[in-house]
Amino acid sequence: AFGLPHPGRKIPQKSWDGSVSDLESDFAQLMNRFANRLFEPSQIKPKATFGYELTANNLVEVVENFVGAFQGAKLTTGNMRKAFVSVEVLKAEKAALEAVDSELATRLGRHTVMSPGQWADFSRGILRQAESDFTDRIRDLRPD
Repeated sequence: AFGLPHPGRKIPQKSWDGSVSDLESDFAQLMNRFANRLFEPSQIKPKATFGYELTANNLVEVVENFVGAFQGAKLTTGNMRKAFVSVEVLKAEKAALEAVDSELATRLGRHTVMSPGQWADFSRGILRQAESDFTDRIRDLRPD
């Protein structure tokens, strides 16, 4: 770690067993401060690939899309477009789901009661709007 004192004489030895008690106290205190600042939640910003934030919830899906787009192929504009389209579709899907969640929270509140028929009509309208918004957003992503 840059700018920190040496962790202690025992640390670089092959016989060191990993015991934290072998760390010099100055190193341990400064490393603790450094780690606390580095991993402070307000300092952590999600990485964005093509403008799509990578989070713990969607990392696997994003990686799978990129691997699928480039698997066994040379890097070409076609592959890049396929990867870009995959990311844009994921972004559109995420936006549609967030819109549904927001609409449900706004229009229902916490204690709304309705019959199954009312719920079917209500949810059908929200889902129809989300599908329309999704379709509009990906309309220009048709394959070449």
